[in-house]
Amino acid sequence: AGVTLAMLDAFSLLPVVLLTVALTAGLWWATRTARAAVATPAGRATSWVRMAAVVAALTATVVNGALPGEHMQTGRDGGTYTATAGWIATDGGLVIDAARPPFDDTDGLGYFAAGFHEIVPDGPLYAQFMHAFPAMMATVDRAGGLDLMVRTNALLGGLALLALYAFAERLIRPWLALLTQTALAVTLVFVYFTRAPFSELLMLGLLFAGLWALDQAVARRDRATGFVAGLLLGGAFLARLDGLVVLLMLVLALLPPVVTGRLRRVAPAALAGIATISAVAAIDLFVFAPFYVALHVEFLVPLALGFVAVAAIAAAARSGPGRTAVVAVLRHRRRIATAVALLIVVAAVFAYVVRPVVQIDTWNR
Repeated sequence: AGVTLAMLDAFSLLPVVLLTVALTAGLWWATRTARAAVATPAGRATSWVRMAAVVAALTATVVNGALPGEHMQTGRDGGTYTATAGWIATDGGLVIDAARPPFDDTDGLGYFAAGFHEIVPDGPLYAQFMHAFPAMMATVDRAGGLDLMVRTNALLGGLALLALYAFAERLIRPWLALLTQTALAVTLVFVYFTRAPFSELLMLGLLFAGLWALDQAVARRDRATGFVAGLLLGGAFLARLDGLVVLLMLVLALLPPVVTGRLRRVAPAALAGIATISAVAAIDLFVFAPFYVALHVEFLVPLALGFVAVAAIAAAARSGPGRTAVVAVLRHRRRIATAVALLIVVAAVFAYVVRPVVQIDTWNR
């Protein structure tokens, strides 16, 4: 809600709250059938584990929220996010008009800061990232001030831990899901991102919340819940540009020849949800972060080709030879999944061990 209003240069606390309430009420009503379904009661042991998961998330929120990093200097991403959030909260829009009195009529004066760039000389400044996260920070700023704004990620981190546990419990035993949640909560990366303004945790929470909602939609055969799941999953792209990598894999999983079984029923609704939020994210990216696009052309072009390839594969799967290939893929899906998993492990080892030796300095590429 916040980022959409900021795109319209109409961001302020009351409209954000009203729009958020309206959207939440609409989604709550749309998923009434799935929520009315009778769920299997949890055993006593599972209930205790769930309580422990809630306590772990609350503990992480309180502890990390007590030690926030303000990052007021715009030397790196944290400071840039904070400065952008402050601008949105004050000005109500995403485009930064730096030439303001008393500096607007000074000859030879330029405006520049790390993370902010102009497209034309003496033009407005654009932040070099997506704006959903700073818009959320700006909402907290308007509601509770700077002290609470710099603690936004502590709350987002706690919610992300709950979403992770909820989805993990659908795949593994509850105590293993709790162990997974706790292991993430104590890692240096999670602690650092929770205490500083970075958008990774927003993406993490939206991703696992979306996967959990998609699982619920499949279990209850409910297309409305599938659409909500798509909205959450599409939020990964709205939160971060590299969320497109996740979306590519999700779209591949939701289209032929990969999609099968009960997932096939809710897949179109999930794809519609993803497309809806992705359209908002695309406007944010190409209209309000043009320098960010120019900076990551080498990343965006292969991804765009990947989406084209996925669409072509899905279209080909409807032909005669394509249906034959689909049958072959489904027959060997376990072997294919194992090979893909091994490939991911190899890529992770390469990224951790080999790439630091051969990488190019980010600022000299």
